[in-house]
Parts: sequence; structure tokens; C-alpha cells
Amino acid sequence: MLAVLSLLLHAAAFYFIILLFSKYSGLKAIEKEQRQLLEETEQLLAGYMMEIKDENEKMLREISIPQEPRDEEKQETAEREPNSREAEEEELPAHLKELVLLQEKAETAANPEGSSLSPKDEVEMLSKQGFSAEEIARKLGRGKTEIQLMMKFGQK
Repeated sequence: MLAVLSLLLHAAAFYFIILLFSKYSGLKAIEKEQRQLLEETEQLLAGYMMEIKDENEKMLREISIPQEPRDEEKQETAEREPNSREAEEEELPAHLKELVLLQEKAETAANPEGSSLSPKDEVEMLSKQGFSAEEIARKLGRGKTEIQLMMKFGQK
């Protein structure tokens, strides 16, 4: 009788151990997926922010009326230009510097003829031609999720 009770308790213990292990494995898988989604989101937002920054700078250049700077201002800007680029690069964290370089390479690879279309316009044009998000991403050298995000923003 005692041996049967011991056997039942051991069986129940093993069952609960297996059950806990399977739940733990499931949680680990969910945690891994969440980390991957977080990284993708961070990369998407960083890329989107860089695109917005570029568009804002382009818009400011188009809006501003060019005026001839005085000789003093020319000298000041000549002195600041080399240092400002270095200071700008120092402000960015290493992973964002890599992202900027990759984005510049992708833009030059995607536009070898010097196309004047913005990436958003290119995505919209290719989408209208019937290409899928994955095909557009391959053609433009960008991430599939980034292209999907551009397509969603373009529809609004």
C-alpha cells in the first residue's frame, strides 16, 4: 500500500515537472519573439526617423531663400564645417552610425542613375506596378517591414 502511494506521488511529481518545463519553454520562446520584435521596431523607427530628418532638411533647403553671406560669415562657416561633421558623427551611437552607413549604401545602390524620387515615392510607384513588399524591399535594398510600413503610410 505504501509502495503504491509512493509510486502515485512520484508519477504526479513527474507529471507536474514536465508540465512546468513545457510552460517554461513556451515562455522562453515568447520572450525570444518579443526581443526580435523590439529590435525590428527599433530599427524601423530609427530608419523612419532618419528619413524624416532627411526630408525635413531637404524641405528647409527648398524653402530657404539663398542669400549671399558676408565675408565674416563665410570664414566662420568654413572653420565650422569640418568640425560640425565630426561633431555630428560623434553624437550618434555606434549602432545608428552603422545604420546611417547602410542606408546611404542602399540609397546609392538603389539609385545608381541619381533618381530624384524619394524612397516613399519609389515604393508607391513599384507597388502600383504590382510588386509585392518583399520584391520592393529586394529592389530598393531595404527591409521588408520598412517597405510595408511605407506602403501603409502611403495609403493614408
